[in-house]
Amino acid sequence: MFGKYFYTLALMAVLCGGAAIGVSVAPLQAQAQAAGGEPVVIAVIDREKIMSQSTAGKGLRAAVDQRRQQVQGDIQKRQETLIKQRQQLEQQRASITPQDYQSKVAAMNKQGEALRVEVQNKGRSLDESVQRALGQLQDAAFVIVKQIAAQKKISLVLYRDTVAWAPGAVDITNDVVTQLNTKLPSVKF
Repeated sequence: MFGKYFYTLALMAVLCGGAAIGVSVAPLQAQAQAAGGEPVVIAVIDREKIMSQSTAGKGLRAAVDQRRQQVQGDIQKRQETLIKQRQQLEQQRASITPQDYQSKVAAMNKQGEALRVEVQNKGRSLDESVQRALGQLQDAAFVIVKQIAAQKKISLVLYRDTVAWAPGAVDITNDVVTQLNTKLPSVKF
């Protein structure tokens, strides 16, 4: 948005001759060069592409999916067991005392609550593991981005999803993925 503002001012300055609104194009041209007189080179990277195409990103996604399926399968079995126990208790209701029935219902409710807490804890643990693994992946990618930027004399690297328009930007995503595959083929999960 800030860049659009300057672009609009520069365009207005050119169209109006500059003097009419008190803006000249010269400051904008000066901003397009780095402090040493070198032109500013802008690059972009695609986070989603890095995550979906890197070996470590693919491995992480597969591991997370597998772990989620395992956890969901275990929880579903335990829920089904609780439902069956509840059904059996209802069938026995006429043959047991009301106190026994109430105590068994309370015990089953306690098991249900314990299962709910366990589901929350497992979900939280899984999320934390994923965040740690993503952090490793992002840290490694950041180091690689800095190296590529230094090699290619890139002044500024932006995330593609935060840039509305950058026709002159260099996309270094594929370079990042290639180097990431070499330097970090997998992440601990």
